[in-house]
Amino acid sequence: MKRVVFISHSSADKAIAEQICSFLEGHSLPCWVAPRDVTPGKNYGAAILDAIDECSVFLLVLSSESNKSGQVVREVERAASSNSTILPFRVEDVQPSRDLEFYVSTTHWLDATSRPLDKHLHELLKAVRNWQKTDAAPAETPASSAPPIPSFSSLPASPPFGTKLLIGIVTALVLCLVPGYFLLRRESASRPTISAPPIPAPTATPAPVETPSPTPRSSPIATTPSSTPNVIASPPTDVTASAPAAHRRPGESSRSPASPDLPSSASATPSVPALGSGHPSAPVATPLIPAKSLPTVRDVTASSELHFHGDVRKASQAFDAKPDTSWMPNGNGIGQSLTVHFTAPATISSISILAAMGADPGFRVRNRVHILRVTFRDGTDQVLTFDDKVQVQRFELTRPVTTGSIKFEILSVYPGKKLKHTPICEIAFNRDPE
Repeated sequence: MKRVVFISHSSADKAIAEQICSFLEGHSLPCWVAPRDVTPGKNYGAAILDAIDECSVFLLVLSSESNKSGQVVREVERAASSNSTILPFRVEDVQPSRDLEFYVSTTHWLDATSRPLDKHLHELLKAVRNWQKTDAAPAETPASSAPPIPSFSSLPASPPFGTKLLIGIVTALVLCLVPGYFLLRRESASRPTISAPPIPAPTATPAPVETPSPTPRSSPIATTPSSTPNVIASPPTDVTASAPAAHRRPGESSRSPASPDLPSSASATPSVPALGSGHPSAPVATPLIPAKSLPTVRDVTASSELHFHGDVRKASQAFDAKPDTSWMPNGNGIGQSLTVHFTAPATISSISILAAMGADPGFRVRNRVHILRVTFRDGTDQVLTFDDKVQVQRFELTRPVTTGSIKFEILSVYPGKKLKHTPICEIAFNRDPE
């Protein structure tokens, strides 16, 4: 029986690997997992190489233990060299080690850091089956089933009716246009020729001593250093610049606050216009973000998504450029997170966020984001503090960051008067000017 999934894991994660294997095989997806499938008496390394070559999907159980495992790194290297589909399944909130990052930095991850693990296995099953469909090669058409080449004797003796009709129309147009062409030529030849008056010779004039430089023409669109195209359009209001909160780099002793009770170093002030009044007569906001300045979003995952009156408030709705949709996590939102993955690493210099539900005058009915932590692929992060306003608020990063993914985590909220839901309506990114 051909195996489909090779499960690469550290021996410390044996229980998790066996749980994944049992689930997939219960849904007709045979797996290869060590040490269960190593044939007694066979060389251990040779058995692993044969299994990786046999399986179409290489499932990496990513944890702090697999980050330290040299065996796991060698298995991933083999899978990459044999062009296997590498599917990381993260069971702990860790980033890949330097040895693994080269192979999985541009690969879609499945996040299973929240417990229980069972609730993430159906998403894993769906991903494996999708890869099976992608890798399935179309069957070759037998030579005997190829359509025969028609011989001259099998071709129709006369053109079909449609062809005859087209030839007749073209012939009629030619017969009508040719006489008209010669008639126009005859009329133009019979008209008298009007000579143009002679042009007098120009008189010499002395060269000017100094020619002032022309005044440069102003651009039709006024820009300022604080303006940004990466906003959502709305009726104009006063614009003020925002300030970043704290920033952490690997190795620094001072860390960003992990608790919402710690104060931020600066409060973010919206640097973009507010949205409309929220009444039916208010104009609908539309994005004014040039496509070339945006990283391409590949997918978005979240720790949870709220099912509200039969509708799922998905994480992807925070990136759909629609101010009337939003991502809402379960509960009051504190500790919940979403992660956006780009198709390729992108340079991010600022982030603009609408952390409220549209322009509803009663927006204080729901929770509103107060403090949000932004974590990049390299482990650095920055804490953003929001004003309690229904506005797109822009945050300049301490320095431009080139990253393949960004995680947004809600640390604290402004409490709502009636509802505990905490929406994040829109997130947009700016790239450094070139």
